[in-house]
Amino acid sequence: MIYQTDHRLLSEIQSDGCLFLCLCLAKERFKDYIWSAEELNEAWLRLKDEKIINPETLLIQDYPALCEELGLPIRFIPQDSLGIPLNSNGWPLPTKLSLDASKFFVIERWTWRMSHFVKNDGTGHKPVEWDPIEYGSRTVKFGVVSDLRVFKVLKGG
Repeated sequence: MIYQTDHRLLSEIQSDGCLFLCLCLAKERFKDYIWSAEELNEAWLRLKDEKIINPETLLIQDYPALCEELGLPIRFIPQDSLGIPLNSNGWPLPTKLSLDASKFFVIERWTWRMSHFVKNDGTGHKPVEWDPIEYGSRTVKFGVVSDLRVFKVLKGG
């Protein structure tokens, strides 16, 4: 997977694309699909045009549409259906036991001076499974996991 700091990526992805890249990682992991920088840039712009990514805040507005639009082998599920305690914003809190990777694709939001998303198992253990910042981010190095984004892995990936 291409790292967020890759100079071929749009500057917006380089600064605010960690969650987007973590989601795109699902296609590489389960479908053996290799994204090019050009494809990621085009997908980002298309998702912004379609308001799936908010053009002003660069936050993902519609997770189900993003997964569908990019052909990701994961689906967003209601976060309150997981049986995991939620924070005040409705996102699952870290778990003591890792979530089953054959059933769930878990992205963790870490916080230290800023927020940063990484692929991991839901427990906040280090080292994380995949960090969009090559060699690891300072946010993960010095921070803590604050909440999760949990997706269902589709049968056969």
